[in-house]
Order: sequence, then structure tokens, then C-alpha cells
Amino acid sequence: MRRKKRKRSDLKVWANRYKEWAESKQTQWKYCECNAIPLRTFKWKIREAKEKGLISEDLWKSKQRRVQDNPPFIPVSVGGHAEVRDTEPYCEIIFSGGHRVTLTSNDSWVLMRELIQQGTQR
Repeated sequence: MRRKKRKRSDLKVWANRYKEWAESKQTQWKYCECNAIPLRTFKWKIREAKEKGLISEDLWKSKQRRVQDNPPFIPVSVGGHAEVRDTEPYCEIIFSGGHRVTLTSNDSWVLMRELIQQGTQR
């Protein structure tokens, strides 16, 4: 089956969406969520638009530089030790996409640390 050729005008819409996203302070995931666009579709369409020369190299590189200069990490600090009740998790990490990692005991924390150490050694 042949792949349907994309009209240049259709790709211009995606180039404009890329520009809109690039000027925003949102991640691609958040931009797509707010605009009801599947992330996979967004990435695919902007790649096609870039290949057709509809997204300028300057805009593309400037966004890549901004992402590198401002990684999407949130600094975390831990305060004093509070008394933890048995019904509460020992530690819970909540990521921006709503994904959670719940550590139920000190043993879970030790296991998590070992997994991270092993992952960074590769």
C-alpha cells in the first residue's frame, strides 16, 4: 500500500504548531495534552514538516538549546524527619505525567537506590 503524500499546506499547520509549542514554556507532552493532540502524532508531523523545510533550522536549534540549558528537572529538598504513620508511604515520588513510585519502607528505599546506581553505571 502506498503512503499518502502529505499536502504542503497540511504540514504548514504542524510547522505552526511546532512554533507555538517552541514559544511556550511547556513540554511537548503538556502542550499535546492541552491541545488534545496525541504526542506520537505531534512528533511524527513536526519531523515531516522539518524534513520538508517548513521548520527553520534556527527555530529547531534554538528550541533544542533551550531544552538543554533548562532541563525539565525540579530540584527537591528534604526537610526534617517527620513521624510517619503505618498507613502512609515511606516515600512517594510523583512525576509530572501523574506516574508514581511509592516506597513503603526503608528497604524499598535501599532497593531504589541500588537500581538507580546500577542504571547510571551503564
